[in-house]
Amino acid sequence: MKKARIKKKKSTYEKGKEFEDKFARYMLKKLGYDKVKTKKSITGQENVKGTEADIIGIVHDPRSERFRKLAIGVLVLAFLILVAGAMELIAFNEDEMYFIIFLEFCAVVYAIIGRKLGDKYTWVECKNRQAKSDTRWLAI
Repeated sequence: MKKARIKKKKSTYEKGKEFEDKFARYMLKKLGYDKVKTKKSITGQENVKGTEADIIGIVHDPRSERFRKLAIGVLVLAFLILVAGAMELIAFNEDEMYFIIFLEFCAVVYAIIGRKLGDKYTWVECKNRQAKSDTRWLAI
């Protein structure tokens, strides 16, 4: 005698998780996001405790990456000029030296934070619209 297979009913959490994963794949494949994260906590100045987002989509801006590489190139070039000046291979006055140091400082700052400023983030909260739900709390 064969035993009848009983299909286990999915819980609400499992259905929600499945829908979130499906939409995250859709964001990667169809909407052009570079990276997605699921179930991440987001904190801010006004919300220290944090809020959990179902999906966070990230798009990297290629212009920011090019500018970051340019900043690193300027940093290396300015450093080499300073080293050559210290070894007295190149003669330059005091104003030029301060300008090169300022240029190095600006290049270092942008090289460090340029990548973070170039990312675009999208927060997604998945809801089943077939069931009754209260979305008033989503108003920001």
